[in-house]
Amino acid sequence: MDPYAEIKKRFGFELPEFYRTLATGGHLEYPEEKYIAFDDCEWLTLDAIAEYDFNPWEISADGGFVPFAITGRNEPYCCRLDWATGGEPPIVLGERSEKAVCRAPDLRGFL
Repeated sequence: MDPYAEIKKRFGFELPEFYRTLATGGHLEYPEEKYIAFDDCEWLTLDAIAEYDFNPWEISADGGFVPFAITGRNEPYCCRLDWATGGEPPIVLGERSEKAVCRAPDLRGFL
């Protein structure tokens, strides 16, 4: 099945068009020349997003969070669906606890 369809089926959410543009442009897959690299941020593949296994202590495990990257500590960067107000959902970091810290208003702001 198409990984975008798998993500939508699992999370009830379609990755934003901006994300899809970055993905098809080779910006999210290492070692592509156009890869967008950040300190302590590794982009998940589409298959890894669809199959992501939240740690049991993460607030993200209760639903409403769609992971798209992880830190070196295996903390997920996620779209937080229940905070969305019309446009794209904000980006949060699911820390190694039962909380998520807002990092940006959307994916463009995250970049």
